[in-house]
Amino acid sequence: MKQPVVVCAKRSPIGNFGGVFKDVSAIQLGVHTLQSIWQI
Repeated sequence: MKQPVVVCAKRSPIGNFGGVFKDVSAIQLGVHTLQSIWQI
């Protein structure tokens, strides 16, 4: 079996409970992160 290799790294937004991202779902945060990876 081949070993996985990380070819790109991005950081997703992190906030506090009830903070700036309280109205944004975890799915939307993940979508934003994946879209930024695919733009490279």
